[in-house]
Amino acid sequence: MSLSESEQTATYASGTDDLRADQLGLAFIRAKNDAPVEWWYYNGHLQSGSDRYSFHTAFFRFNATGFSIGRVLPLRLLGTEIGFGHVSLTDYQQRRTHFSHRRVFGWQVDSGPNDVDLKLKDMSLVVEQDRHRLAANAADCTLNLEMVPSKPIARYGPDGLFGHLLPRRSHHVSYSRMSVSGSIEIEGATRNVDGTAWLDREYGEIGPDPTVAGWIWMSIQLDNDCELMIYHIHRRDQPSTCARAAIIFPDGKVRLIDEQHIQLRTLREFRSELSQAVYPVASQVTVTDPVDGVRWELTVDADFDSCEFDTRGTTSTFYWEGGASVTGSIGGVVVAGKAFMELVGFARQTRLGQFEHARKNLPLISCLANEIRLRVSDCTNQIHDHR
Repeated sequence: MSLSESEQTATYASGTDDLRADQLGLAFIRAKNDAPVEWWYYNGHLQSGSDRYSFHTAFFRFNATGFSIGRVLPLRLLGTEIGFGHVSLTDYQQRRTHFSHRRVFGWQVDSGPNDVDLKLKDMSLVVEQDRHRLAANAADCTLNLEMVPSKPIARYGPDGLFGHLLPRRSHHVSYSRMSVSGSIEIEGATRNVDGTAWLDREYGEIGPDPTVAGWIWMSIQLDNDCELMIYHIHRRDQPSTCARAAIIFPDGKVRLIDEQHIQLRTLREFRSELSQAVYPVASQVTVTDPVDGVRWELTVDADFDSCEFDTRGTTSTFYWEGGASVTGSIGGVVVAGKAFMELVGFARQTRLGQFEHARKNLPLISCLANEIRLRVSDCTNQIHDHR
């Protein structure tokens, strides 16, 4: 796979050149109710004095058309739209991750011409011009954060249209660096925090094809004000992988990188006691800029290994999601930074080759069990310790 010269540096699509940066961002971030699938995803690194934390939140909306329970009961009878929400907060001092997920049938998303207003049970997101206000609960924790983009929105292809290395097409954009301020509450104790965040926004025909087993995704924020995003997709029962990356420069320009210029090598693994999945939690990342030949050689290593989440009852998979530290060099110049990793499809119970069929044909017994889980509390909570 190779990228044309016009694809290597994303430019504003026709009809958007006259929009201010905040208007352009809202044009992509507003709800797209005609899209089969869409999501809003944030991750971030926080500090309160010398204490460190990380978080991730995700709002998912699926159109229920084509979904069924027990292969016979159309899921749209419960609502034409399904909403899922995931929240995690990792406390590095206590070596503990707090996670919760929830589901809503018939979830309606609100977006006016100048704002975004999402409410999903105990999660909410309000975007007005350049301010993103997030409130969410994760087990016995609460996040109240305000995020402001430090760069223009990054688009991965013309008009954000990104093939994901899969047959289906989606619009994919990011705010690759956002300043964060606000507070978190852990077990009744409130802490003021600040830090940096990343927003990923996708909508369209999103979903794996039957050959895809899973992926490694990384969002990397370096101290030199550059960012790097990487997708590394592995296929079921095949040694081959596919990859794509994007460099976001300090001025906000985006350069797309194809797979021949990307290498990932696993340095360290973590085995989950819950699913027995083995996750590559530390990797050597090598990316060569095809324009100037500069080599990016980075080591990405998880800050806390026990970050696997069981989302049966919402998005029906096990996945690993957490913060990481970055060291390395660009063109021989030493750099450092922070990252987030998402590792999907490593648990045998929820390999993505079967995920699409299972998601659209929910077994009746499993559906009832998941419903009981979610009815016991308003959302399902998980806490992971590693001492």
